[in-house]
Amino acid sequence: MLKFKKLAITLSLIMLLGASALAATNVNVTINGDLVTFTDTGPIMVNDRVLVPLRGVFEKMGASVQWDAENKIVYINTETRDIVLPANSTIAKINGSDSYLDSPVLIISGRTMVPLRFVSEAIGATVTWHQSSSTVEIIK
Repeated sequence: MLKFKKLAITLSLIMLLGASALAATNVNVTINGDLVTFTDTGPIMVNDRVLVPLRGVFEKMGASVQWDAENKIVYINTETRDIVLPANSTIAKINGSDSYLDSPVLIISGRTMVPLRFVSEAIGATVTWHQSSSTVEIIK
């Protein structure tokens, strides 16, 4: 019940304040040592979790990314993993099995934002948060 209340409060804040109020200052993302450049919407921090635009990071890691706009579902595929992430849900499927997220996929200002650590680890990457530099380091 507490997780539901936390999610409801977060979603209410996003609706009331907009994504800019939740935007993390200077959150950087690196993949194998290369800094990821975000062209329009960058990473945001929601409940101490970094969310990133759907395609920006995962295609750079070799994943195929699909967005089903009608049903609001993200599909991420690699050679060994199939991931299904419904928007506003804390349950994802990895190769057909349920997996629980501590931060749901959110649609903010028309952009689909996904939890960076969850998806990165689900496709086989190692993720490290460097507090001192506000950098998420991904090794794939």
